[in-house]
Amino acid sequence: MALIGAAVFAAWRTCAPDRPEHAPPLLIGTARPGTTRIAPGTVGRPDGFVDGTGWPDACAFLSDAEIRAVLPQAARIRRTGGEVGLSTMNAFDATGGPLTAPRASCTYKFEVPGLNGVVIRVVEEIDARPEVVDMNWSNLISHRDDVPGALGAENCAAGTAAQPMTCRKGQLAYDVSFDLLQAFSTTALRGRKLHVRHGGKSTAFDLDDDRRGLGRFQNTVIEPELAKTINAKIVKADRARP
Repeated sequence: MALIGAAVFAAWRTCAPDRPEHAPPLLIGTARPGTTRIAPGTVGRPDGFVDGTGWPDACAFLSDAEIRAVLPQAARIRRTGGEVGLSTMNAFDATGGPLTAPRASCTYKFEVPGLNGVVIRVVEEIDARPEVVDMNWSNLISHRDDVPGALGAENCAAGTAAQPMTCRKGQLAYDVSFDLLQAFSTTALRGRKLHVRHGGKSTAFDLDDDRRGLGRFQNTVIEPELAKTINAKIVKADRARP
């Protein structure tokens, strides 16, 4: 019986599909914005906001090619759109009302080698006259530090463990976040470490003991490249008071 069992096991090993024992390093690239533009809506409400149906589609902020420019190994990219609801306030007389933008958020979910369920999330916060964006900006950034150079926008506030990166350009203010900490492993990660290759350097993050370090890497390296991509595509209208 032992010989038969060994023969069956050997046959199973022979027929089993190839599967890498360890995931290759996660490669990080740089922003390469495409030619498609993100156009804010036309202001039509008395509070200075664009009506919610006129806000741009957040699922069009990043194309597959643009995601792969930053994360070359991204595969099986899927998008799930959602609405954003808020109460508005006019920049000049403090009046406003509820607003729902049905396409103003998007979850981009995809795979990279060894990990499934990696997420980029884009949420539009404001589509309104620039003066209205001015009035609301300090509340949006919640005392976070500005990113030097603003990544091609007027301002960008750095992401943290609890908050996404937030940027403003013209009429639009939006959040962008990247998260692989919640992804699940599809391949053995050697020593529970995620190996990342960026800018000619390799770094290993311990998934048990260095989740904070990996979070900082997401906030300071990956999210800025995604924001650069989006900012380069936003159409900035001339600032004009009503």
